[in-house]
Amino acid sequence: MSTARRIAMFLVAVIVLGPSGEGVAYELRTHGEITRGAFHASTRLKDYFSDVNLKITDEFDPTSVTRVQQLANFRNAATARDWMIEGAIREDDYRRHPLREALGCRPPGNPPSQIDRPLQHFFDVQRGGRGLTVLGLQHGFPAPDWALGRQGRGADITQNQLSVLDARVYQLRSLTEPARQERDRSTALLFRSLGQVLHVLQDVAQPQHARNEPHAGCLEVLAGEHSWFEEYIEDRALGRSFRTRGEPSPPLPLSGYDPPRFETYDSFWATADRKGLADFSGRNFFSAGTNLPGCGGLPEPVCDAEAYIRHEAAFSFSTVDGGTIAGTVTQFLRTIQDAVTGDFIASVPVSSRSLWDQHLERQGLAPSFSLNTLNYDAMSDLLLPRAVGYSAGLLDYFFRGKLEFELVAGADENQATLVGVNRSEDPLGLGGQLTLHWEDAAGRREPVQGPWLTLGAPVGKDRPFPELTFTWPADPERPPKRFVLAYQGPLGLEAGAVVGKVVESPALEQAYQTALFDANTQQWVFPWFLRTAEGIYVLPFEDSLPGQFVNDIK
Repeated sequence: MSTARRIAMFLVAVIVLGPSGEGVAYELRTHGEITRGAFHASTRLKDYFSDVNLKITDEFDPTSVTRVQQLANFRNAATARDWMIEGAIREDDYRRHPLREALGCRPPGNPPSQIDRPLQHFFDVQRGGRGLTVLGLQHGFPAPDWALGRQGRGADITQNQLSVLDARVYQLRSLTEPARQERDRSTALLFRSLGQVLHVLQDVAQPQHARNEPHAGCLEVLAGEHSWFEEYIEDRALGRSFRTRGEPSPPLPLSGYDPPRFETYDSFWATADRKGLADFSGRNFFSAGTNLPGCGGLPEPVCDAEAYIRHEAAFSFSTVDGGTIAGTVTQFLRTIQDAVTGDFIASVPVSSRSLWDQHLERQGLAPSFSLNTLNYDAMSDLLLPRAVGYSAGLLDYFFRGKLEFELVAGADENQATLVGVNRSEDPLGLGGQLTLHWEDAAGRREPVQGPWLTLGAPVGKDRPFPELTFTWPADPERPPKRFVLAYQGPLGLEAGAVVGKVVESPALEQAYQTALFDANTQQWVFPWFLRTAEGIYVLPFEDSLPGQFVNDIK
């Protein structure tokens, strides 16, 4: 290996392998606002709250929230939505690199960690879906592998514990942990994990992340130029002025794209028929380092300036010093088709060429290709609503499971039977397990006495699963307040899904007679009891029940 190559690889290790504050994708509040929009756009998420007896305003593990200074001044109120937003922001947590900082590379505003998470947020969709690759060396896992827990996941602090697989673990614990405090902690981790996963998906709506373009913003020859697109979008998220401009940036366009539906998590990133978010972003838009005329060696969009319609676009904006900058640029327009909806979007300015620099602030001596805020606005009008829509779609997919059940009195006075139906669009799979827990008034949950139900065959949509007979909790001091049914196992094409359903304790009013030995009289007695949702009570009857009492129970 030549000395020059060794030096280059050393610099890559120093610079590329540690993200600066200018090297992450969509920045902190941008991710927060996209995630907020996705939370409210997801229909199945709303259904899940109802299914598991939660409210959007409920708070979970408030003592663990991150300080507002490290969340771009976002205040996490410990609700499920806010935990998801915190996760979306903190997916850019980074590992400290003192040498890089000594060279002038500013660290991100996130809390430091033992993982360089931003390096795992690239998905080179036109080169087989590889991760971040510089000088032929791959420096991060492909984004879907990281988010879905296929690579980089583990129990060590240097490994990912906030993937889809981890979210399923936390989801099961949020349903079945005995103590309410532990369930609340798991609920917080469930929604934080989903926020971190959504961040990784949202990043591929930024073309640089779908076109393998590092943009650390320091020592640019190796680590790439600072992403002015991301900075401009963050200014729009915060309502700030961009660079020298005198007026606040316009608000972000976030709504208007319906959540797509897919049969796998991977499909939200890319599919064979190009319906993934990385497909739309990486194949239809240029980025600063993969623009015309060379396009970074990528074939899409078409790398030929003559293939585009040219349009002279005028611009004018005020500056912070009270002046005005005005001029024209030549825009290169193309028609983009959305592979999900089939819609055609005409006259999208995907590149520009002029004497103006990329900030539209100064003129040079010769025209050149660049991306400027005119392009950024056109890009964000299409990419950000899709980032929201695809994020909401992934939430819908995660929470697609749905169960219904009821509890009926058994023939024996101490027994009850669970009768249930799979209401999910996908079948519950062979080997999946259903467990039933009960909760007392103090919030403590315990499994019922009885066997777990392991499915011996798939259970399709609207089909009943086998009945489960169990012993009814009989402690009169702790009557059951509600019951929790938890399923873990295959759901459609997902191997380790979790589905939950919480119901209030039914009015299983049942009168029964049992034999008890009276230690005082040394005789057997046969009292009658009434079992209700509130407890078990002794009835003042002997031998048989009065007919009117029986009718009242019925």
